[in-house]
Amino acid sequence: MGCILASSSAIASIFYPVLAVVLVGIGNVLFHLSAGSICLNLTPKKASAPSIFVAPVALGLMVGTVLGRNGQFIA
Repeated sequence: MGCILASSSAIASIFYPVLAVVLVGIGNVLFHLSAGSICLNLTPKKASAPSIFVAPVALGLMVGTVLGRNGQFIA
């Protein structure tokens, strides 16, 4: 469901940009909740799978923040 909502935001962005942001946000939350719970269940009492799942997200947030602050990306 998360992937469907996130991908449908591409179509919604043409006509309703605010709706697209809402859809991609809810889709992101649903994806990360479900995939995160799978990662936690795959390796109980270990942080290896959840850390591999979270690391690229943290890197993406850092790159997005840097690009936004430097004015290299304008939404």
